[in-house]
Amino acid sequence: MKERMIVLANVSKAFGDIKAVDGLNFHVNKGEILGLLGPNGSGKTTTIRLINGVIFPDEGEIKVLGLDTVKDGNEIRSTTGVVTESAGLYENMTAQANLEFFGRIYGLSNQDLSGRINRLLGQFGLEDRRNSKVSRFSTGMKKRLSIARALLHKPEILFLDEPTTGLDPESSRDVLTYIKRLNREEGITILVCTHNLPEAEGLCNRYIFLDSGRIIEQGRLEDMIEKYTTSVQMEIQFSGTLGDTLSGASSYELKPSGRVLVTLEDRKQVPKFLRRLANKVDIYSVNMLNNNLEQLYFEVRRAFYEKTGNGGHN
Repeated sequence: MKERMIVLANVSKAFGDIKAVDGLNFHVNKGEILGLLGPNGSGKTTTIRLINGVIFPDEGEIKVLGLDTVKDGNEIRSTTGVVTESAGLYENMTAQANLEFFGRIYGLSNQDLSGRINRLLGQFGLEDRRNSKVSRFSTGMKKRLSIARALLHKPEILFLDEPTTGLDPESSRDVLTYIKRLNREEGITILVCTHNLPEAEGLCNRYIFLDSGRIIEQGRLEDMIEKYTTSVQMEIQFSGTLGDTLSGASSYELKPSGRVLVTLEDRKQVPKFLRRLANKVDIYSVNMLNNNLEQLYFEVRRAFYEKTGNGGHN
């Protein structure tokens, strides 16, 4: 069994009459990137605050590295790093000064801090801007510096809240590359809260879907797709004459530039269908259109609303 870095057992938290989280049960394995997904008000931020011991649950128990969040909050926060949606940096200070300030808060010695700052600035491509004020940084540079700040004390667990909000496509790609590298090369366990489902799909190993403070589904993408999706849509780029090769499809539509949109009633038919097609035409690409996180997410929410009569209102 994989080591569990975070464990929530029957955790609930209310603010007045509003139940922000309601009976949460989940765990985060060592070395994985877990996506916490849901609309505004679903309980994502409250969950992160609970795990870090910033607030306490009304019911249930949370363990982080075997420590209790109520009793051992300071020790837990010394092993975790948090990157909020806003950069949370001092704009009138330089990048170097920001990292020195936060490093001292973490209790790092001057010698350890100096080496750590040099390494992180180099790792995040900010070495030549160490003496520039943060107010002159682009949004992407601020995001990279905020991640560097969260890593100063070598945390074992990193929490990221909307890590690419406000970034242009190139900066988003760079930040996601840094996150994957941290996980792959340093083994940091990462929990990501985001609304960007395509990015989450390319980043996370496993997902938890929240709605109104409750978990409505959790698991690996492929397992949830198999559970919720029977039919499959494929866009196939090919050359040649199709003939009667599409007779096994429930529907199909020819598209420009040698493409065809095919629907099969059962995804188990896909291998046999593609083998038959490949015997007749040359296949250049197959794009599974309803085999992604975004479509699964809305399918799960639709099923949840039908079951509960929620109607999609939070």
